[in-house]
Amino acid sequence: MIAKAHDFLYADKVDRTPERRTLGDEAVNEALRLRPDLSEAHLAAAFHLYICYRDFEKARIQIAIAGRTLSNNSTLLELMALIDQAQGRSETATAALEKARIVDPRNPKLLNALISNYWGLRRYQDAEKILGRLIELKPGQPSFPIFKAMLGADERGDVDGARAACEAVPSSMKDDPWVAGNRVYFAICARDFTAAEEILDENPRKEIFFVGSLVPHQIFALWVEFLRGSHPTLEKFGAAREQLYRKVEADPSDPFLVTALAYADLALGHKEESIQEGRRAMELRPISEDAYQGPLIATDVAEVYALANEPDLSLAQLEVLVKMPCWLLSYGNLKTSPGWDPLRKEPRFDKLLAELAPRD
Repeated sequence: MIAKAHDFLYADKVDRTPERRTLGDEAVNEALRLRPDLSEAHLAAAFHLYICYRDFEKARIQIAIAGRTLSNNSTLLELMALIDQAQGRSETATAALEKARIVDPRNPKLLNALISNYWGLRRYQDAEKILGRLIELKPGQPSFPIFKAMLGADERGDVDGARAACEAVPSSMKDDPWVAGNRVYFAICARDFTAAEEILDENPRKEIFFVGSLVPHQIFALWVEFLRGSHPTLEKFGAAREQLYRKVEADPSDPFLVTALAYADLALGHKEESIQEGRRAMELRPISEDAYQGPLIATDVAEVYALANEPDLSLAQLEVLVKMPCWLLSYGNLKTSPGWDPLRKEPRFDKLLAELAPRD
């Protein structure tokens, strides 16, 4: 699945590089050395443990220390909610975020987190309500109409609305990696592969968002060519695949990059390597250890299985994921993305669609 990578969903992942860890270690250790009594220093340490190491239990220890004087601090409540999401405590996470919103109702970052939370729970109307509040606080932001249209695409399969919103942004934003990634994604969902290729051909950026990561521009072009039924060659796309492989080597703990590599290898006809990479990505971020990001990876890998002619593996995975919070696995995506075309004749797939279909 082409991950519609909201920057507020992946902000913590983007910062989790080895260099960021080292800088963070130094800053946090120095802050705690200088002011071990300062609650804000312990809160910063908690964020660092969560973002760079995903060490939720140690982060909770730092939160408990900070909470002695910051119990109603919106940032602390937000971090508690993020950890609860990762540990599968959806109701507790939602309650913490709503409490934080009462404490700090004009905090855009907090509202983003709440939108993400409701999106993951497939509570689209609640997410849209919070988005409306965000739009009131920061009117004129060109990305907000895209978010609103994406909610409609996920809830109802409104691909035309999402495409229109993406194309309505100022021309100066159309080549932004996130915007361009969404423009291509929704063109694919509309089966307008010619438009998808034109967007990629006209984009001057070297990298684009794809499956939750910034990847070489040609990797997305490789995927579009594969989905439209062509047979991409290593001669044409080998350099881009090598660039992506080097990114994986530079940060082998990033499951989103490994997933992108699985997509690339599948498109190049390397089915077994692709499946192995998909499984490796799930091992890097298992659902048992991260109930928020783990399902994102597992959904992408289910699509790899589907396109690799492994329908039973794909459907078995989807049947588990559909019962979990996961913004990536939506009615709209299953209904419109060509990545699921190999499953469309399966009664089990129809049942999944019915389970996610709008209720009103």
